[in-house]
Amino acid sequence: MDANQILAFAQKIPGVKKLFLLGHSQGGVIASMMAGYYADQISKLVLISPAATLVEEARVGKLQFATYDAEHIPSEIPLNRGYVAGGFYARTNRYMPIYEVAQHFEKPVFLIHAGNDQVVNEIASERYHALYQDSQLTIVKNADHSFYQADYAEQAAKLATNFLQEER
Repeated sequence: MDANQILAFAQKIPGVKKLFLLGHSQGGVIASMMAGYYADQISKLVLISPAATLVEEARVGKLQFATYDAEHIPSEIPLNRGYVAGGFYARTNRYMPIYEVAQHFEKPVFLIHAGNDQVVNEIASERYHALYQDSQLTIVKNADHSFYQADYAEQAAKLATNFLQEER
């Protein structure tokens, strides 16, 4: 099911008055673009370590911790833990209009970025913060990209929940 189908499903749920989008990493990229495409239907947006740097990385042949020849993209790119990404994925990432689409969302945005993120550079959240007219950016010190260790996931969840519950 793609993001568009999920949004269509959510709109049909009885009693739903507001739609919020929240996404982490590449899900943050999807959420930001969906908010841009559906700016008239989304009330608020939360992006957690959004992986918008994937465009620049794809152009130089980088995907997470893997490298490849960006001029001759292979059909498969081996990743950590035995995972494999398809070459088509890397090809499409090079031309994804992330910020160009995201900028059309003008409602409240909350950005949370891991302070010790080794996967997505903090610059991605800083760019979104500069792009959005009504945004807040919080860095969760010492958290890594996954927010797994200590209570970082709970901290990020509380930050997001508080933002979504605010009347704005």
